[in-house]
Amino acid sequence: SCKLDVKKIFLEVSVQNKEAINFYFKNGFQKIGIRKGYYANNKSYRTDALGCALSFNKNETLKTYTSKKNIL
Repeated sequence: SCKLDVKKIFLEVSVQNKEAINFYFKNGFQKIGIRKGYYANNKSYRTDALGCALSFNKNETLKTYTSKKNIL
């Protein structure tokens, strides 16, 4: 088995995806910025992405965090 020492998880999500944004915020992610025009919807239209991060405390792991939150 492999043990990963994950301290922080980063993700980007479309600013138009309100359901996903609410899910991430409800589960501890915090806004860290906006990436302008990150997603290409078609040749003439681009959508911004919301950058988010989830940090773990020193005694917490991804496994203990997700089992506590009941999300995985």
